[in-house]
Amino acid sequence: LINQINPISFNIYYSRLDEKMILVVPKAQINLRAGYLRNEPLSSLPDSISVIGPKSILDSLKYIETVPFKAKDVFETFSKKVNLKSIPNLKFGSEQVTLKLSISRYSEKEFILPIKIVNLPSGVRVKLFPPNAKVRVTMPVSILNNVKVSDFSLEVDYNTTKTDNIKELNLYMHRQPPGVKQIIWEPTHVNYLIRK
Repeated sequence: LINQINPISFNIYYSRLDEKMILVVPKAQINLRAGYLRNEPLSSLPDSISVIGPKSILDSLKYIETVPFKAKDVFETFSKKVNLKSIPNLKFGSEQVTLKLSISRYSEKEFILPIKIVNLPSGVRVKLFPPNAKVRVTMPVSILNNVKVSDFSLEVDYNTTKTDNIKELNLYMHRQPPGVKQIIWEPTHVNYLIRK
């Protein structure tokens, strides 16, 4: 028989539990070897996880970070399991995710491209100064040697000459081969002479 309870009362704290899918954000510092670039951004598999916890916390939670991960001199595609950064009062559906990064060896190549004029009316001739542009592309070595001048289309638009006081035409790349990481052309605009 219990005659006395001490303390007479005590508080019980509770809250309603909820479940929500939360985005995973990799916290990684990856340094690549010279000449190598990422084919795509670092990804997390899965990219979001189920989290159970108080609704008040879940409502304000936008993402979950992984624990910090560092890698140096990376030169090949890799995958690495990393833990998620724990958060008090929350339970994760999984404590780990797999970070994946696709990497290729890249190189540069230069091309001399003719500049095409689009929207040119019948009977009108336009002379460009200069008529060609130098284009420098960065691409994976595995496909760079198969790229040709005809894979590109560098253009100016005749319709822009109708705007008053336009003395130069801007160049834009209308077509380029897939896999290009970076592309730079010079000049970026050209002078023109209209002959009717």
